[in-house]
Amino acid sequence: MTLATTAFAALLDTAAPAALAEVLARLPADIRRDLLRLRPSADVVAWALEKGSTEDRLVLAANPATGREVLRSLRERAEPLVTAAAYVHHEFTAADRRSVCEADDLPDTVKALLLATRSRKLLAPALRARDPEVAAHADRTVGGPNKKRPRGRPAELYAWMVQTPYARIRHPRARVAIFRPEDWSAADWRELVELHHRHPMADTACRAVVESGVCPHETALALVACRQEEALGHFSRQPTTAMVDTAVTALGAGLFDTTDLLHSARQAPRILELIVALPWNTGAGEALRTLLREHLGEDPACWVRLFALLPGFAGTVGELLDAAGPAPRTAVRIPTTVTPRLHEDHASFPLLLGLAGPRNARAIVCAPALADVVYPVTAGGWAPAHVVEAIVDEITEERELLRIAREAKSRPEVYLPLLTRDDPDLNAAVLVHSGVSAEIARRIVSGVPFGPGRRRTLRTTREVLSHLICGLNKNSGTKHLAPYSNDPNVAAEALLDMRDHLRDSEQLTAAASLVAAGRVDILRDVIANSQIPNVPVSLTVSDALRATDPGTFLEARIVEVRRRECGERVRQPADALDDSMEWDWIRAAFADDRPFGGAALRALCTRPDCPDDVSLALLRAYPEQTAQWLAHRSPEHARLALALLPAGRVSTALLDGCVKSGALTPTDLFTVGCPASAVLRTGHRVPADLVPATAEGWTVVARLLPDFPGTLPELIATANAITDHPAD
Repeated sequence: MTLATTAFAALLDTAAPAALAEVLARLPADIRRDLLRLRPSADVVAWALEKGSTEDRLVLAANPATGREVLRSLRERAEPLVTAAAYVHHEFTAADRRSVCEADDLPDTVKALLLATRSRKLLAPALRARDPEVAAHADRTVGGPNKKRPRGRPAELYAWMVQTPYARIRHPRARVAIFRPEDWSAADWRELVELHHRHPMADTACRAVVESGVCPHETALALVACRQEEALGHFSRQPTTAMVDTAVTALGAGLFDTTDLLHSARQAPRILELIVALPWNTGAGEALRTLLREHLGEDPACWVRLFALLPGFAGTVGELLDAAGPAPRTAVRIPTTVTPRLHEDHASFPLLLGLAGPRNARAIVCAPALADVVYPVTAGGWAPAHVVEAIVDEITEERELLRIAREAKSRPEVYLPLLTRDDPDLNAAVLVHSGVSAEIARRIVSGVPFGPGRRRTLRTTREVLSHLICGLNKNSGTKHLAPYSNDPNVAAEALLDMRDHLRDSEQLTAAASLVAAGRVDILRDVIANSQIPNVPVSLTVSDALRATDPGTFLEARIVEVRRRECGERVRQPADALDDSMEWDWIRAAFADDRPFGGAALRALCTRPDCPDDVSLALLRAYPEQTAQWLAHRSPEHARLALALLPAGRVSTALLDGCVKSGALTPTDLFTVGCPASAVLRTGHRVPADLVPATAEGWTVVARLLPDFPGTLPELIATANAITDHPAD
């Protein structure tokens, strides 16, 4: 099975239902079975069930993506090998296995499988098998807690699940397989739920119960809403993978839907947290968005009430929104109970703030009682930029601002509003902890104000000084900031760097910083004592001191030296250019035949302000290295990349990125995109006219597709030509 099979499956989805059966029947067996090993469409599965061979159905039964209903259909065909493959499939429930074992005619393949295994998951359904040999083997092998097999009551299942520590529980599905939940009454299921509410089972145990295939609607909701962390006395930051899988399984099986999650499942904080973690295709997030719009609208007071009520709310999400809304829809008082404390970085806060919109988000931030609610959004990196900006703009307490600055995590929407306050301590925290760009870092260390209309140079804090000196001493990345410091001692230290860590232009910048600070005396002392180890720099500084205007002289020489250095740095394999170079210097560097280095190419291509003529020149000279960054910039870039790249280097991600950015339209993708295999794997709907004309043409396409370098129209034309004029 290859990537070409995935591409052919995408093309096959466009085949008319009437033609699909003929196409599948004519396909070579190896290609058809590769298709069945993927996630085949419902039409392909239906064909395999009705008209495919036993080998086709065997491949389908062994496919991990095959669902329960298909497995049951395969079992009903009573083909021994296929039934055995379905029996061991992870989607085949214990109840399904029991129906196989307790039938009158147990297939020999299944019997041999059961007699050769000691798996509790496979053998437990055979405890009442009609075959005495299989039943006896299962009776000898299948045990329970303390080597005593349970009798099948809900309380026994619960006790077995909770007696094992959460972190150590293993094979919960095998434990559930011993029981016969399909025989339980409604009272039995209620008993299990009541026990679970007293002390929740592990998430993996809940998933095993929900996946049993017979779990009722109410039980599935209860298991999702009440989770193991509550028994430990706190809410975790996010639901476990097992609990998310449980909800996805229940939604997929129709045990409940998103409406049930919002209106029937209690513990609103828990349900909101779960909705954050659910995949987007479940529709839970969109359903919540609609509900919020209906109940709260654009009323900031309602949104503030929502956040105030959320931490201790024991009802459903719908009841929470009713209570927070402008006119409660019920006169019944919604109960709130003493719930476990809500962890401050609760995953639903960023989601709700993002859905609130800018106006409401600002109102929420301004509510004094909600400071602990909104702060984590700035550090978590989940909320939209307008929410974070509102938070940063409204906070006034210096301690909180410093905490945010130290946890900005390279988010410009967080640290840029902080920098405009022109607070030296905040600037220092941003510099040291936030991963700002080189340009912003240079402005911070040089004391240039960020606020509009401000010209007064900012003082340099001890934290910044320590940061710069440490960079010089340890030869770390921050050493390149030291020459720009407005502190004379740091600039002098950079100029006197005996280990030659800095480039010539940076040492000259340090000298210019001393001149700008009015400390020419330090510069004269350095020259007089011959302490500059770099001879060209020493001579340049000496010439500057003899000039009428040392500052202007040094600035002119710095530009010349930086231009020369730029031509050399672009050739270095690991020297990434910063944002201080000039694009004319890059244009001049193309005159040299020596290749650009990989780090420089990445730095140039990822600059948002890279001019089109430079980016196109880079793409022409280095298509394989730069296409991933440049192809999506414009239609011209996309078409040039496709024309220059070898077929094997055009990835699905590159093509999809071009479509998402607008560099290629979906029509362009299929008319000029190549190779055809990569185009088909993007997942975009294939135009109906780009299909082979005959069933034989489909077979030719399947054979040519893996190595075909051209576009999809060229592939279809080639296949049609071959079938119209077959070789003699």
